[in-house]
Amino acid sequence: MTEKIVDLAENLAPIAFVGPGGIGKTSIGLTVLHHNQIKERFGDNRWFIRCDKFPTSRAHLRRLPNFIGVGVENLEDLTPLRAFLSSKNMLIVLDNAESILDPRGTNTQEIYSTVEELSRFNTCIRITSRISTALPDCKYFNLSTLPIDAAQDIFDRLYNGDDRSNPVNGILE
Repeated sequence: MTEKIVDLAENLAPIAFVGPGGIGKTSIGLTVLHHNQIKERFGDNRWFIRCDKFPTSRAHLRRLPNFIGVGVENLEDLTPLRAFLSSKNMLIVLDNAESILDPRGTNTQEIYSTVEELSRFNTCIRITSRISTALPDCKYFNLSTLPIDAAQDIFDRLYNGDDRSNPVNGILE
């Protein structure tokens, strides 16, 4: 799966990893971010932004220049960043994006529009989310939980056990 995701980065295609909490969405995002081919393609222009710390407000986009190394103050929209964003190829992982793109949020449409605009530049957007967010031309990778037998097999291999007891099953379920 990683190779397919890395290959999609060549076209700057936006990708969303969607699934329940703890399934490995963030791990996949970080693996791709640090993949040698990605490092080669984007160099130092790779960022990991945890969205769960941002309230759903476009005003919090003022922090974006700090993340990507641009000295722009009082950012209200992406206008002051357009020249910079157009001049570089970059990859941005928006981790836990459901916190800013939840359709039930009060200012979600503003954030959604900004993320959509960001994806129009030479920016490769990767989103991890517990909910499906519909960005244009976004390729979705729906991650699901393992069947209980597969989870037990992995647990047994990791912990050199063969304990198929109820407490272990309860944890794995």
